[in-house]
Amino acid sequence: MITGAVYLESKKLIVLCGYSSSLVPFIYLLYDFSGSDYFSGNKRKITISLAFHQIEGIATTNGLKYYISNEYFTQPPIVTNLQKLHILDLSPFLGNYLNNVDTISETGTQNIFSIFPVPASDFITIKGDNDLLPVKYFLINQLGQIVLTGKLTKKKSTISISQLSAGVYILKIGEENKQSFKVIKR
Repeated sequence: MITGAVYLESKKLIVLCGYSSSLVPFIYLLYDFSGSDYFSGNKRKITISLAFHQIEGIATTNGLKYYISNEYFTQPPIVTNLQKLHILDLSPFLGNYLNNVDTISETGTQNIFSIFPVPASDFITIKGDNDLLPVKYFLINQLGQIVLTGKLTKKKSTISISQLSAGVYILKIGEENKQSFKVIKR
């Protein structure tokens, strides 16, 4: 029985939760699909080791860490499960995919560049279409100052951010039709 869902449209990711007739909870992942054909991409069922739990809800803020809840269930004298919020880390299953997926821009159009990882410590990687290269980039701090600039010349370019202070930056790519990305430096 499917009892909850999370849909991250910009990441082409659906995560379903539920439980079997024998109260074995599961998570079902649908990702990297085409358009609204949700079963055209990757599919994976993950059994959760919480015996006799009726998982009823699921939520996430980043697509990697999930919060699931269960209903109160009792079958005296064998089982008593109180209502509880569980934290589930799906980064072993989704980490590589989410770090490499293109994102949807704020205007709702498909970005022609993607960056990963976010957050990053030493380097960020920018992927783009060869037809758009070379293109300039600008990394801007929270004061609006350009702290790093350069030119992307390869389909997959790596930029060192190791010398920057920890914080949030904006990466702008291109001079006329700029695309912006949030970069978090650890």
